[in-house]
This record gives sequence, structure tokens and C-alpha cells, in this order.
Amino acid sequence: MQLDRLKPVIWTGDFNVVRTITPTSNETNDLSWPQNMGKLPGTHVVERDAHERLVGDPGWLENPKRRAQGFVDVWRLIYGEQRRQYTHASKKCGSWRLDGFIVSQRLLPHIRDCQIRQQVKRQFWPPRDSVGIGALSDHWPVWLSLEMESL
Repeated sequence: MQLDRLKPVIWTGDFNVVRTITPTSNETNDLSWPQNMGKLPGTHVVERDAHERLVGDPGWLENPKRRAQGFVDVWRLIYGEQRRQYTHASKKCGSWRLDGFIVSQRLLPHIRDCQIRQQVKRQFWPPRDSVGIGALSDHWPVWLSLEMESL
């Protein structure tokens, strides 16, 4: 939060946390096998609560005049809680949305799009046996488009 006071923040990466639809629920669209909620790393209440404190309650977005603390999960903001799309998959745990962009609230007017590029992995990542070391990544790339001229 202190860094946000100096300059807008764009935080990206593999967050290793599964978000819930509301901070008080155990329901999620970011995990393909919801029966794993609370059983795997990144799905426990203490991990999710810490992450939600950073991201904040999306309810404040309904009133843009009210300045909120926290950051915004861009993909969730654009696509909502109904869309299921994942950034990581494993045979043992199913699919998850772990990767993304979290930005300062003041960057919201500059955001144009955010996408999970599953077709990129399918098209350009070599098959497991072709490189002899296994897949290069078990994550799909995520990208963010911003209007930079006005920043």
C-alpha cells in the first residue's frame, strides 16, 4: 500500500492463491475441481484471507467517488465471477486461475483488456517428449493491455 502512494502499481505473476466469489464464501470459479478447496496449498482460508485483504472488496467499484484501499484483480473485474478460465493445470489437482494482474485502483481508467492466452501454449509450447525435459511450463500466459499515453 505504501508503494501505491508513490506511484501506481502493476503486480503480475503466479499468485498461488485461489480466489473465492465473495470473501466470506468457500465457493470459487478459479478452481476446476472445487472439492479440493481447503485441501491444497493456495486454497486454505488463511491464504485466501491474506490475498483478499490486498485485493479488496469489489463492492467499492460500484461507487467510483469512494476511494478504496487495496488493489484490483483485473481479470476478475473484466470477466466477472461467472467466467471459468484457468492459467495452470495438473493431472493431480485439476485447473486453477493462479496467474494474473493486480493493479492500483487509479490505473483502472487506463486498462483496455486482460486475457489468458491458452491458445499460445497450445500453439508454441513443445509437446512433453520433444524437449526431453518435460513441458517448459505448466502455466498459460496472461497479458494486460493499458492505454499508456495518459499515464
